[in-house]
Amino acid sequence: RVLFRSHRSELVDQKICHECPHRSELVEPFMSLSVSIRAGNLEESLEQFINGELLEGDNAYLCEECNEKRTTRKRTCIKTLPKTLVIHLKRFDYDFDRNKAFKSDEYFSFPNQLDMLPYTLVGLEGTPKQRRELSSLYSLSGVVVHSGQASAGHYYSFIRNKNTWYKFNDDDVSKVELNDQTMAEECFGGEFKSKGSTRNRYWSAYILLYDQQCDMALQSQWKKPISPTKRLKPSRLSLTKLSDIPDSPNPHQDRVNELEELIKTGEKSGLFHEKLPPLVRNGIVEANTKLHKERAVFNKGYFSFVRKLVITNITNDNIKDYTHWSVTLFCNFYLHTFLHISEPFQFQEAAWMDTFKVLMERDVSSPIVFLEFISSTRHHDYLTRHLLLCPKSLIRSKFAQLIKIALDCLQSFMSLLEDNGIVFISRYLFLISRELSENHKFSDHYFSILYHYVRISGEAAQHLRTRNYVSLFVNFLLGNCVNGDSQLKWTAGQLNNFSAGYQTLQGILQYTSLAHFHTVEATSTNPYLKTDVRCDSNPEVVSEGIHQIMTDGNLGNNLVAHLLFVAHSLPSCSATISNIVCMLCWCNQSITNITMSCVITKLTTVQAHELKPIFTLLLQLLALNDPYRILRVEHVIDGSNGLLGLVKSCSTDDPKRAYQCVKFLTQLLRSNPVAKEHILRHVTDWEWSVNWLKSAYETEAQVSTLSNDLASCKGFQRTTSAQETLSNATALLNEFESSQ
Repeated sequence: RVLFRSHRSELVDQKICHECPHRSELVEPFMSLSVSIRAGNLEESLEQFINGELLEGDNAYLCEECNEKRTTRKRTCIKTLPKTLVIHLKRFDYDFDRNKAFKSDEYFSFPNQLDMLPYTLVGLEGTPKQRRELSSLYSLSGVVVHSGQASAGHYYSFIRNKNTWYKFNDDDVSKVELNDQTMAEECFGGEFKSKGSTRNRYWSAYILLYDQQCDMALQSQWKKPISPTKRLKPSRLSLTKLSDIPDSPNPHQDRVNELEELIKTGEKSGLFHEKLPPLVRNGIVEANTKLHKERAVFNKGYFSFVRKLVITNITNDNIKDYTHWSVTLFCNFYLHTFLHISEPFQFQEAAWMDTFKVLMERDVSSPIVFLEFISSTRHHDYLTRHLLLCPKSLIRSKFAQLIKIALDCLQSFMSLLEDNGIVFISRYLFLISRELSENHKFSDHYFSILYHYVRISGEAAQHLRTRNYVSLFVNFLLGNCVNGDSQLKWTAGQLNNFSAGYQTLQGILQYTSLAHFHTVEATSTNPYLKTDVRCDSNPEVVSEGIHQIMTDGNLGNNLVAHLLFVAHSLPSCSATISNIVCMLCWCNQSITNITMSCVITKLTTVQAHELKPIFTLLLQLLALNDPYRILRVEHVIDGSNGLLGLVKSCSTDDPKRAYQCVKFLTQLLRSNPVAKEHILRHVTDWEWSVNWLKSAYETEAQVSTLSNDLASCKGFQRTTSAQETLSNATALLNEFESSQ
């Protein structure tokens, strides 16, 4: 009804005979005017709207009064004007030839002030007095914009409140300066220049709203009795006198305040005697109560008050009596309130983190109470919710930081590996088998806590090993895969979340002696182990996971294949993977054979531009100074599957792979004496490889900016790096020939 009263108006369809005094008129109600945009501006479109057409000749109008065909003017004009005039711009049409809808992006302007008098019945036929009395001036109050095409698009609007314009785009409301220039850019459509080319604006006005510049109509509404059941005496209520409302000190106060005063006056006078339905009233009360609570809770003063409560008793000598209370208060507020509001409203963030540090460092019971609070199943499942299910990285990071601080403080009190620390780590590791397989999308901070823990001390690393982290992590990575197909399970993006998990595995192996699994006596110390690592008398004490990896050939093959897949898929983690592989291969022939076979397979199957991390790992692996060093070199160089054979087989169809093999061999021979001595048995093959590289380099006429290591194309590129490789390879060949 409100829209009907404010938008409804009337059009009159006229047929005016030129040869007789007769005319035909048909009055029709309307809620909006639809105008064509072909005229280019609103005034001309409205002019065309009332001009109509001349019916003459064969198309003449049959006058019903004369019963003869007469030359007639057929037009449509506005009989009564609405309070809010809605104008629809015909930007959408249908192309019957192509059988599809289309949108016109033509330029179409409209004024900020609009006089509708020329387009009304009074303006066309009325007396001067009638024209003066008609309220025909309108002011633009709203624009609905369509952005996109006929088949797809988005609507947003500009709305004026007094003299201020606001842009409403879904849930985003912003204040805008809508002057003549910005109005043309935002609403008129047409062409614009961008980077030297002319393009069409795909956003343009679709609906215009004009408000009538007249206050008399609004005041006249209050003269009518609002209550349909009870007519009040004038002495009881006078809503027609706006002067009864106290003047606001702010002249620009919103009209809503005036309406509120009117409603209050009406309520006091008994005007609104009908009660709201209980369901509606209860909903309003509930919504208002929730709003008041949120305004009270998410308030800077409230944040400061709670923080003062937390730190009040920190300096008290009887701190142990208050620790549990202070830590519990901090946890409840920080986890249930602080982390659940947007970042700009997280008041005193740094102060809260400093408060937590002071609280944890005060007494050993503080980190114990905190770790118990977040890991106990009696409370909410904080670990799962804040580390694995939460999609916001900032929240996961802040929660993880709290745990790291608590673990550091527990270590400073020499209580990390006592009962409370052990219980927390056991509960924490349990999430790998219980939650991680289904909720690994946001697991980056979960593993970062384990990596932080393993770096605290050697005892912490050994603790993770005895709590069977290796077995849990490997089973999570490999699942039920067989025959080395684990790489099919994870994408590179998913593996990136597990980076800290691989670093944790590396940290555990650095504090673990694998001497029981050596198949040959070591002639030197493993360079990857930390100092003072002792060998357990029982190999199974090392941990179930490590024991299975070193003794189960199928599991070892699957793990190595997975690690190599991670190395070339995730270059940022390749150094960690290389260290893990080297530690497993040290003095162990079984793992060495598995690894070398997997590496050779990768060199022939991985894309040429992804080989660099594999070669980096291989160079580090061949540098291991254990009794199997020569065996590894022979695997890489000898045979049809070796690098020398790979150069020949790929020289024609995949020259970039052949070049990278030559480049790697050059680096290997310059840095590895064992490999350099071994290549003397294959000088002829090395000479062929060098001559091929020389021929390929000379065939390319121009120097390329593309890298042979990173570019995805298969063709060999003549680069500065290739020239340096050729020079070094030739020098090595000359050295070998002179020695022979």
